[in-house]
Amino acid sequence: MKTYVASVDGACTNNGTQHARASYGVVINLGESDEIQLAGEIKGEVLTNNVAELTAALVALKYIVELDPNNPIITIVSDSNYVVKGYQSWLDNWVKNGFKTSMNTEVTNIELWKKLYEYKLSHNPQFIWVKGHAGHVGNEMADQLASSTLKNPEPVKEVVDPIIAEIAKLKKLLNDVAEGLLISNLTKTTQGKYIYDYIKQNL
Repeated sequence: MKTYVASVDGACTNNGTQHARASYGVVINLGESDEIQLAGEIKGEVLTNNVAELTAALVALKYIVELDPNNPIITIVSDSNYVVKGYQSWLDNWVKNGFKTSMNTEVTNIELWKKLYEYKLSHNPQFIWVKGHAGHVGNEMADQLASSTLKNPEPVKEVVDPIIAEIAKLKKLLNDVAEGLLISNLTKTTQGKYIYDYIKQNL
């Protein structure tokens, strides 16, 4: 069984608002000097720092398990107390209580925690907390990957496509109006009606 150590970090701007953007950064140590770096933007209706931190851990676990299906030994290194303490101290109790907190409310980010619990059952990864921005090489790299992703502008496609769609609607509306005016004017006379019928048949 091979051992993998993954440093993970998440980043989020405009935390929890409709304008929030979130990302993950992952650095997986494969032994010796080999490593894999992963980074990407996270999509979702509600984006927060905690969502980003959890997603980073899940991305690392998914990648390692797919890379090595032979029961790898996995350690996740995170500077998120929420993730590490949640995994080590809270998760088992949440499961026993049907993912309800001690206040009998649904656990926040329940779907992400459920996925993490699946990995706990199947691979039992270990989670280690490190202080952020304290010189831990893997953590610093993961942080840089996550942060640099958010420095990039939002994908052009996501910004431009809605504009194009609105332009297309407007163009269709103008065409409909123009066609209506043409029909109205042409069909006022017998000759005009003949011209209109001819146009329709040959378009």
